[in-house]
Amino acid sequence: DAYTLSGSDPEGAFPVILGHEGAGLVESVGEGVTKFKAGDINPEKFGKAAEFGATECLNPKDEFVTHTLPF
Repeated sequence: DAYTLSGSDPEGAFPVILGHEGAGLVESVGEGVTKFKAGDINPEKFGKAAEFGATECLNPKDEFVTHTLPF
């Protein structure tokens, strides 16, 4: 991402979406939720990508996703 934002990556012309991970802060949880609590940092992998053929996204070693979607 830093390489792309530096302007050196010819494929990084804006607009561009970097990566397929995100992160957030848990604001609240529902009844019965035990894995997270308010205030936790929640790294998120966009697993929905697997529905579009990027099954590597379900693998913990998903550094190389071979299937991408055109924009």
